[in-house]
Amino acid sequence: MNTLQKLRSSFDKKDLDGNGYIDRKELSAALVSSGIIATEDTILGLMDTIDTNKDDIICFEEFVEFSNDVQTKSRGQNYMLPSETSPEISTSPPSTLIIIGRVKPGVKTKSVNLGKLLGKHGGGGHPKAASATVRLNDESEAAGIMSDLVDELIETSLQEQATVGDFMTSPVLSVKPDMTEFQVEDLFTRYDVRALPVVNEENEVIGLVTYKEVAAAKQRMWNKEQKRLRQEANKKKQDDNDDDDDDDSLSPEEKKKIIEQRKIADEQRRRGPPVKAWMKQHIKTVEASLTMAEVEAILLENDVGCIPVVQDGSRYLVGMVTRTDVLRQHRYYPSLHYNNKGMSDSIAARAPIIALRKKLKQFDLDE
Repeated sequence: MNTLQKLRSSFDKKDLDGNGYIDRKELSAALVSSGIIATEDTILGLMDTIDTNKDDIICFEEFVEFSNDVQTKSRGQNYMLPSETSPEISTSPPSTLIIIGRVKPGVKTKSVNLGKLLGKHGGGGHPKAASATVRLNDESEAAGIMSDLVDELIETSLQEQATVGDFMTSPVLSVKPDMTEFQVEDLFTRYDVRALPVVNEENEVIGLVTYKEVAAAKQRMWNKEQKRLRQEANKKKQDDNDDDDDDDSLSPEEKKKIIEQRKIADEQRRRGPPVKAWMKQHIKTVEASLTMAEVEAILLENDVGCIPVVQDGSRYLVGMVTRTDVLRQHRYYPSLHYNNKGMSDSIAARAPIIALRKKLKQFDLDE
């Protein structure tokens, strides 16, 4: 089969209605069958290039002329620029540049609008897929056009990201290392929080307490108290059976001192050990200059719900960042408020969120 016969066979396949001509719809169908997503403007541009007599249809002679032009001048060269968001480019014929842009599934390009980008070159489409046809005076112009498009894609998609300091919860409550379990539990209940950073006198982060540490501390205190009561009961039985009366040998001052010591011991038992004895130590902190993407990765890698935020290059506490803070930035849930004031909100403003959180607590799963 010679070249002309091959062209006739190709033309007949594209001539769907068999009338001897290829119209705009048939040209569009031919592009689709070749895997090319083309906009109406792209089809019009290609139609205008092939249709030399401007009668809105392509005859076999025009098809042959176009094919010969492609074969003799372009020699079948195809230029491809693969990238996740960069356009694919092919030249057919050399004087026409067809640009097709598509965004791969799963790639986040919220700030990139391919339709608007290619619209500058007479193309169109939507933000995730678009195309354009550009007439060239010379093939060398294609490289400059593509370079400008890629530069604009990079400048558009690489916008400055928000830092942790922009959306963290601040100011934030904190706990002193000498506070008791009862005082920490009171803060948890009063302000409806489930984790608080522990800071020293210089407001530097030295640990973290969560509702799990508070519950464990309460359980330990209860166990110790039960053990003490059992020991006192056993000692009382032993003293009742003991005929020795050593207490009579003690002076009033010594008895008073023993009573005072017992009162101090009882008070210490009642207060329980300080926070520094049972808090989480060697915890992860993040600096306020980190980006949202970086802190999101840290939250996922460490499987935690919150992380204290410190000043750059120090341990000085400036806030807390939680999963909810990150979700607010993604704006996945329109019902969440986005003022990012955290605990600086008034109690009245936070009341609906607090009420909802209390209702949802019953569904929490302890890990």
